[in-house]
Amino acid sequence: MNILLIKKIMNKKIAYSLLLLSILLFHIVINYQILVRSSIPKIYDEAGRIYYGIVYFQRFFLNAHPNITDLVKEASSLSQGQCHPHLFDFLEAASFKILYLFNNVDIDSMVIIVNSFFLLILLISVYKIGSIIYDRNTGLLSAFLLSLFPLVFGHSRIAMLDYPLMCMVSLSVHLLLETKLFHSLFYSILAGIVFGLSQLTKETAILFILPFLIYYFIKAYLLGDKKKVISNFIFTVLFFIAISGIVYLRKDNLYAFKTYFAKIYYIRNQAESFYYVKNFINMIGPFILFLSLPLVLSYVVNIKKREKLLFVWFFVPLILFSLSFNKSPRFLLPILPVFALIIAGEIKLGGWFKPLRWKYGFILVLLALLQYALLNCGFLVLEKNSIIMEKGLLSAKKESKYALVDTELLGILKEEARKNKYKMKAVVYLFNIAEIHWPIRLNALLCELPYMFFCYTELDEADIANMHYSETYWREKVLSADYIINKSGDRGIPYFVSHIGDIQNKTFEENKGLFEMITQLKIPDGSAVYVYKKVK
Repeated sequence: MNILLIKKIMNKKIAYSLLLLSILLFHIVINYQILVRSSIPKIYDEAGRIYYGIVYFQRFFLNAHPNITDLVKEASSLSQGQCHPHLFDFLEAASFKILYLFNNVDIDSMVIIVNSFFLLILLISVYKIGSIIYDRNTGLLSAFLLSLFPLVFGHSRIAMLDYPLMCMVSLSVHLLLETKLFHSLFYSILAGIVFGLSQLTKETAILFILPFLIYYFIKAYLLGDKKKVISNFIFTVLFFIAISGIVYLRKDNLYAFKTYFAKIYYIRNQAESFYYVKNFINMIGPFILFLSLPLVLSYVVNIKKREKLLFVWFFVPLILFSLSFNKSPRFLLPILPVFALIIAGEIKLGGWFKPLRWKYGFILVLLALLQYALLNCGFLVLEKNSIIMEKGLLSAKKESKYALVDTELLGILKEEARKNKYKMKAVVYLFNIAEIHWPIRLNALLCELPYMFFCYTELDEADIANMHYSETYWREKVLSADYIINKSGDRGIPYFVSHIGDIQNKTFEENKGLFEMITQLKIPDGSAVYVYKKVK
């Protein structure tokens, strides 16, 4: 009898594992199809993430004699400007190494590898959370529905930090629940380690982790062996501090906290307090939202009978991020697993419509799949004016109007590198059209071309708030350039750095005799890109 029972349990585990694997493979195939058909350039924050991935790939995996001390110091340093940690960048570098072994160092392939790894973590974590709080069927349904949310699958196709953070936060919650109210020392330590790794994924991790950690500790303290709970909780916190402290407690990195404050206070996206509530429809899609509202209302009305950890995990970060001036839907990706767990849980429990719950769930799944198909085909469009790094890549897009210019510019820089016998040169852009300067920067790095690229008008409000550079400083940056790339027409310079653009453009015009124009490239909109080389 025991043998039969064990076989039955094992068969169920295998069946659920295969179903999760099927969801994973389904998304990998679709993501690959979307990425290979899209020629949207990688720009701004996404380009920055890829840039560091390429840099670490070259320094860690292509360097025959690396200086380990310098590499460790660099790995534990916070990036300049945005001050992000580098865990994701090193996973990118490892993915590039895998591709390098097959002679195919390709950015889109790297995105597929890294994000598929995180998708696996996400699916398993949400499934496990649902299984612990409800049952396996609910866990599976939660994982499946979550993978169909537009902001979730859209960000699984780009290289940004919010998607892996969502996956790591979900894993953190799963391991926290496995501690059984802090009665398991092993899982308490493991949870602390993953908390630390989450913090090394993106600095905002603590805003998601701390609320549910505090709630769960209080719950465990009230219900369990108080001495054991306190002891294991301390282990969790100590391991979290030990892992995250490698980066955040380094003296050289303490400047970053000023930048974090500047991001919260100075970057103003002209968004009101209810920005996230109003944009939730774009995060999970209109079809899913419409059918989910009665389920969410059922959860709130019956909150006394429900798992309150989900409530804390969802609403506390929502409130905290709503108070910040700097807002974007992607910042709240880590709370979307909660929404999937709540609606799947209410289908399981029934709430107000218990006799119809599975029929309701079946309709929800069908409409979620329909919404997914329409978004991937481009028939349903969310946030038309939002750039890819904010909403994620939802469908294959038409070729960028700058694609030909990017190709020609790269060819010119390759030829100039050959003429200069591959000596390092500085390239300064006097405009901020990211679809031009970022693809060139990434491809030049992949081709190991000897250039340092600078676009000073790409600074954001947080950068400006932390800078006190004089007009002379910006003039010197132009005069020290080996190459100047300028553009007629729209120069893409935001108002808060327009003074920098004016200074640099004026400096260049006054000293144009130091440079000669080596090429002029036309753009379909009638404007042109000019490349100048220093001759004096």
